[in-house]
Amino acid sequence: MPVAVRGGYRAEELMFRPLPPEAQAAAARDVVALQHLLDRRIREHRAAPREDLCSDMVAALAPGRGELTADQRHELVANLQNLLIAGFLTTSALISTTLLHLLSRQRQWRMLCADPGLIPAAVEEGARFDTALQAFRRRTTRPVVLAGTYLPAGACVLVAFGSGNRDERRYARPDAFDIRRPENRPHLAFGHGPHACPGARLARLQLRITLEVFTRLLPGLRLDGDRPAPRMRPTLIDRSPEALYAAW
Repeated sequence: MPVAVRGGYRAEELMFRPLPPEAQAAAARDVVALQHLLDRRIREHRAAPREDLCSDMVAALAPGRGELTADQRHELVANLQNLLIAGFLTTSALISTTLLHLLSRQRQWRMLCADPGLIPAAVEEGARFDTALQAFRRRTTRPVVLAGTYLPAGACVLVAFGSGNRDERRYARPDAFDIRRPENRPHLAFGHGPHACPGARLARLQLRITLEVFTRLLPGLRLDGDRPAPRMRPTLIDRSPEALYAAW
């Protein structure tokens, strides 16, 4: 697995999974390797700017051509690492999880292959039914009462916003995956308001293109019954299969 991808997954584990000390240290080493890789790229793009996001970020933070300070390099590494986690891990999770639900329901997969016009609806249903990010940890800044429960200032809470996509007051048969669902938008898969995901349009586009290509070129795609059944990653925060074996 490439250093960038592995380091992204390991950073996610450090943030969202309980790990014993030895596993924490091993994960941290992989994250540090990713950070060194990003730091090298940043300095390369400073020396020879290109038409890409990394060069634009370097120029925005530190206009000119002088050598970057340690603080500037730290900030750029942190931002690029966050973009990698938010832009790759979540989108690949959404793609693989949506494919898992479609291939587990061959009638809906065949329906999609027969009518590509359903793909935009399938994108939204995949995001609603099993969103890539299910929750975030937050800390209260003042005392508050939520649904009759008192929370003091400084309380650590898990905001499971993914559950809102299964609200029976909003959706008929909320626990059913149905690409013909007439009311699958709006949903909370990409957040809401000032906390809405800035990459939502890109994530939707990537999933839509994936489904367009697969339904056109691999209409016989199915889960591989000779390989282990898909197992979801062991975390309360994000949702994706650890591996998805398919045949055609």
